[in-house]
Amino acid sequence: MSPTSPRARSTLRRLLSVLVLALPLLEILGIIGVNRLIGGWATFGLLVLAFVVGAAIVKREGLRSWRVLSEATRTGQMPSRELADAGLVLVGGLLILVPGFLTDLIGLVLIVPVTRPLARAGLGYLVARQVGFIPGSGGRPQPFDPAAGPTWNSPGRPTTDQPGAGTTVQGTVIDD
Repeated sequence: MSPTSPRARSTLRRLLSVLVLALPLLEILGIIGVNRLIGGWATFGLLVLAFVVGAAIVKREGLRSWRVLSEATRTGQMPSRELADAGLVLVGGLLILVPGFLTDLIGLVLIVPVTRPLARAGLGYLVARQVGFIPGSGGRPQPFDPAAGPTWNSPGRPTTDQPGAGTTVQGTVIDD
C-alpha cells in the first residue's frame, strides 16, 4: 500500500480523528490525576507555570528561528531546515498554549533545541512518505504506480504522459 493510496489516506484520516477525540479526554484524565496527587490549587498553579514558561520558551525559540531563517534567505541558501524548525516551533508553541500536561510535553519536545532534531527527522519522514519518496533512498522517487491516484509534474515525480518523464536537470537561476 503506497502512502498516497486512497486506503492509506482513509486510515490516516481515521487515526487523526481518533487522536483529535482522544487528546482532550487524555488531558482531562491527566489533570484529574495530578489534581488527586497534589491538590487543586497546586495543579492550577502548575498549569499556569507551564503556560508562562512555555510562552517564554516559544518567544525565545521563535525569535531565534526567525533570525536563522532570515539569515539563510539573505545569503541565498535554501532554508529547508530553518523552515522545518520554524514550523515545529509554531506547532509546539500552539500545543504549549493549550491547557494540559500532555500537550505541554509534546510542545516542549517540538520546541527545545535538544529534542527538535528528532522531531525534524520525524517530520521529514512523514513529508517524504506523503510526496512519494522512499526515506533512505537518496531522494529517488518511488516507481510510478497507476493505482496510487493522479500524478502531477514536478522534479523527481515521474509521470507517464511526457517524454523524459522523471528526469531532473540541476542548474542555477541567475536574475539580471
